[in-house]
Amino acid sequence: MQLTFDETRERVVAGLMSGTSVDAIDVALVRITPDATNIGVDVIAYSEIDWTCEERDAILRVSTESVTAQEIAIVDRMIGERFSSALKQVAKLSDVRIDAIGFHGQTVAHVPSPPSGRFASTLQLGNPY
Repeated sequence: MQLTFDETRERVVAGLMSGTSVDAIDVALVRITPDATNIGVDVIAYSEIDWTCEERDAILRVSTESVTAQEIAIVDRMIGERFSSALKQVAKLSDVRIDAIGFHGQTVAHVPSPPSGRFASTLQLGNPY
């Protein structure tokens, strides 16, 4: 199967993130319009949707404490569901068709220089399914 890319077609892209402060989910919808010499990017919508205190506490718990894999799995799904819900909320208000979504997940562990000297690592959660 050959994939093709239409360099002239306008696209709507969603970007999702939440920083390590876990204060809110940021949702941005942008329209990308390429032409022969430039790429236009216009913000269609932007919203910050607060985490609840319970959600924030759960995320910070798996980020800072020793927890079971089951607890991590539950928080992973909760994060994914909340990001999905936030995107649906903003997209519905904007009445657009989304072509692509950028979402790397909620960072819960970042180890750029492990004490063992072995492998740097990072862990993001946010599986909605």
